[in-house]
Amino acid sequence: MQVARASQDIIAGSPAVPFVDLFRDAFPNYRLRRSAGPAPQSMMARRVGHHRLVSLRATSAGLLSAVPTPGASANDDVKLLWQIEGTSRLAGPELEALVRPGDAIILLPGRGYELETSPNYSMLSLTFHREAFGSWTRLVERQFGSVIPSNSALHAAAAALRAILGARSQPAFDALGVRDVVRSFFNAAALHEELASNSPSHLPYRLRQAREAILDNLANGEFGPADLAREIGISSRLLYLEFSRHRMTPRQFIQDLRLEQCRQQIEAAGGARNLTAIALANGFSSSSQFSRAFRAKFGASPSAYRTQLTE
Repeated sequence: MQVARASQDIIAGSPAVPFVDLFRDAFPNYRLRRSAGPAPQSMMARRVGHHRLVSLRATSAGLLSAVPTPGASANDDVKLLWQIEGTSRLAGPELEALVRPGDAIILLPGRGYELETSPNYSMLSLTFHREAFGSWTRLVERQFGSVIPSNSALHAAAAALRAILGARSQPAFDALGVRDVVRSFFNAAALHEELASNSPSHLPYRLRQAREAILDNLANGEFGPADLAREIGISSRLLYLEFSRHRMTPRQFIQDLRLEQCRQQIEAAGGARNLTAIALANGFSSSSQFSRAFRAKFGASPSAYRTQLTE
């Protein structure tokens, strides 16, 4: 068990060595690309077993990159991030997300993405190797990059994480507390996923409109947010504003609906329908594009998912 603290200004890209060492240990796959310095930052990091616990605060905006390192064990890390203050914008080949105060998100640093933070930014994170909680692997894959809206279960997990960060307890109790934090986070994510997949009748009016318009245009792979706005008769600005109220983007909603339709069609057809045909019918340009997106959403390739259904 190690406890470390650092508080240091980052000025002109030359942070003091103690802060750099602490940052690299806590975020081995990350590179600080830009800081709108001078940027006073404070950070507290702690290891409990193989788990890395971090509290980070920055007064100025910054830009971080998660950079996969060939052969590095950190490529298989899972990072749970709680947004405390400010906002985070994440963008990469497999995610696009805006995380607001109170929200949380599951990240996989080995996938590669950029994380842009607002001024007066504060977060908590808990990082561990995915094998430590192998039974949650499918949830992690499905929820990677999806914002989990603020809720009481997330708040309770964050409070427990803060307590462990500041505590000096026996290692066995610390380890027990960390496991409980992870389970609470994953249970909150699973419940959010369940509620989000409720019947379309539970969706707000605009989202029901959007859903019907997308379903009518599933085979059109070029159908995007601008087309969706025209279909339901509102401006693109109003469309993005409406979706932001529900912690998602129009593009994410379209992609998720395409993938959900594919999943349902795979389940309904068993092995009787060609997977490429299912992909093309739902707007994917190729079987490889479909396979990557499906794996990222559901934790298995389309063919592996179909095989699992018959086992």
